[in-house]
Amino acid sequence: MALAAAAAVGGIFARNFMGINKRIIALDVTRITALFGVILLHTLLDFTLRADFFRTPVWFLLEPIIVLSRTGVLLFFFISGYLVVEKNRSLGDNWRKLIRRIGIPLLTFQILLLIYRYFAFSTTNLHTFFLREVLRMTTFLNSHLWFLEVLFVLYLFNPVWQLIFAPRNKRLAQYITGIAFLFSLVTTAVSTFLSFDAFTVFTAWTGFVWIYLYGALVKRKWAPQVRLPVWAGVLFFSVCMGILGDYVGRLSMAHGVISNFSIYTMNYLSLNGAFAALAIFHILLKVEYKKYLQVLPQKIGYRILEKMAELSFGIYLIHPFVIGLLTDGIGFRFDNSEMNLYLYILIFVSAVLGTSILLTMGIKRLPILKQSIGFW
Repeated sequence: MALAAAAAVGGIFARNFMGINKRIIALDVTRITALFGVILLHTLLDFTLRADFFRTPVWFLLEPIIVLSRTGVLLFFFISGYLVVEKNRSLGDNWRKLIRRIGIPLLTFQILLLIYRYFAFSTTNLHTFFLREVLRMTTFLNSHLWFLEVLFVLYLFNPVWQLIFAPRNKRLAQYITGIAFLFSLVTTAVSTFLSFDAFTVFTAWTGFVWIYLYGALVKRKWAPQVRLPVWAGVLFFSVCMGILGDYVGRLSMAHGVISNFSIYTMNYLSLNGAFAALAIFHILLKVEYKKYLQVLPQKIGYRILEKMAELSFGIYLIHPFVIGLLTDGIGFRFDNSEMNLYLYILIFVSAVLGTSILLTMGIKRLPILKQSIGFW
């Protein structure tokens, strides 16, 4: 359980979809797409990593889904920057929203994660377990909460981003975003191919800052204007590169060799990962959603979007625990069943998503607990 994605932090949820403009609908479709990507990654990844499934029909079916799903957490960063950076908040207001929307959920679910890990996996005493978990927290990608850890720092600097993205500072904002983009690409490549661990839990935010700022560039209409067919081509090439990297990686492991190329292409901040997320973000923003939603009876499409967007943060926080409950708690694993593989995948993904939605809806109705998933 390492990825991502969560979403309703700091104005990320649209509260009313009736009569809102196309751009906001597009952002919520992007958010929901990202959420599904996160869930699919966490539920399907093991099937593409297993040696016994490599180069089988199920691997070739799931691999493109896995490559696309890796963009989920990056899409959440784009959306966060789009909706938050240009808001003119005071230092006090920014701090209050930071604590409410990110700090409290992060602390709550970090405690729940520690409790879960202790009772589910620990074979040592409490003191040894605590020391080991403290050391684990200093490493990047130590849990699915890494997204909130990075976002916490990015939100902390919102007053700085607001100054940079003031209407008169177009060139400055473009320059800083571009520098951050190059820094992320170079550092990611160096970290992979030279075995230099540049991104720790303390420095990881520096690799994702360009994504956050790029979302603000798009909101300001300061981002480069690229036609839809070009973005489609970029997405196709990026997905192909990701699949190739995974194929080389699995093939290398079969021969007892570790492929740095594969490790690189699997990284969220790799060239293919970054451009795949960029392409999806721009493509989803350009779709005319209203004409599709309005054909549904009584605008049910708007209601579904509204509800999923409202619950998305809670679903992100809760779904890894649901996965753990199903697999480690009741033993609902493919190897433990005689079920058809495709049927198992369908039931497993549906159970994770459905249970996470129901739990989030239940928590949202409880006055105290709802604060743990960002509702106030």
